[in-house]
Amino acid sequence: MRVRVLLVGSAAFLVLLLAGCNLLPRNDSFDFDVNAYDYTIDELALGIAFPPNANAEQRDFTVEQLNTLSIDRIRIGQAWELREPARDEFNWEPLDARIDRFRDEGIDLFITLEMKNMPAWLEGLTADEREVEFREYVAAFLQRYGADVEFIQFGNEWNWEIDAYLHGDDGEFTNLANLLYSEVMQLPASARPTVVLGSVAIGGLRGLAFALTELENAFFDGVPLYGEEELAAADQAKPEALERYRNIVRAVNFEAVDLHLYDDYWNWDVYRTSFDTLLSQAGKDLADYRVLASEFGGPHPDLESLDEGYKADRLVAYVQTLDEIGFEIAYYFKLVEEEGADIAHPNSFLIDAELKRMPAFEVMQRFGGGIN
Repeated sequence: MRVRVLLVGSAAFLVLLLAGCNLLPRNDSFDFDVNAYDYTIDELALGIAFPPNANAEQRDFTVEQLNTLSIDRIRIGQAWELREPARDEFNWEPLDARIDRFRDEGIDLFITLEMKNMPAWLEGLTADEREVEFREYVAAFLQRYGADVEFIQFGNEWNWEIDAYLHGDDGEFTNLANLLYSEVMQLPASARPTVVLGSVAIGGLRGLAFALTELENAFFDGVPLYGEEELAAADQAKPEALERYRNIVRAVNFEAVDLHLYDDYWNWDVYRTSFDTLLSQAGKDLADYRVLASEFGGPHPDLESLDEGYKADRLVAYVQTLDEIGFEIAYYFKLVEEEGADIAHPNSFLIDAELKRMPAFEVMQRFGGGIN
């Protein structure tokens, strides 16, 4: 059994859904002809989320693949606990190596300051003291790297990470996110990254669409993703969940919106519209912000085929849909297959664990302009 999470509300913000693996039969003979598709995109720019970059060998590999794909944007995460392992003792050298290499290669960086990697030495400090320490860390980070970063955000998927890593304290998240914004605004305009609101996970976006009655469920070839009991529980939690979402997007300062989009691309426009509605309810207008997807991919590991041709076909649909519904930049998740029980989308990759390029690699290459 695989546990899935619908993030729509309740005190813990979680409704767990259980479903058997592979509810639809895998199609192991999908007929994929890479030349049969239109790879024209009008506005969308493409990037890669979390490519290998831990050491020089991985960075060499990533740069080689990006050059082949004709893609020059990546998203990477940064852990405060690694950059400041002891109070007021910074360890910048590993990140220097990453930043320097990618900058020298002309690769633009989207950096997520991870909420999940807070230093252990923060324990015992008051909320005010933690905020002072965070401001000092962010100021040092921006002083060193601000001019080399295109986008920056605090937290990956705030709609569940606040509960998981900030003890459910929405106010602390808001304060930390706004500290990042205020420090960025102190930089010269020419050396200032764009501040991005951390994303809502795909489960949270679905829950938001359900709560706003813009969707009743997500269906894969007629098979519903969520059961009646789970939807009923989510519906009961709807008022609290919507209020929480509204309060957070109203209180946080940002210049760009980030949405993580997976699997059911036929609903992605609904999810974007739902977030637009949420912002409107909070007194903001999506038209005032840049719209990014710092993660996109699929297919759904339980409800769709895992045939490599099918996955390549779906990637075409993902990119075309993002372009059609007005996203500025989208980062595919991910470059190389990653194995592990906690990987939510283990089948979303361009290169497998044996470093063999999949058919989806050529699809991305064609969208990137690497093949005419």
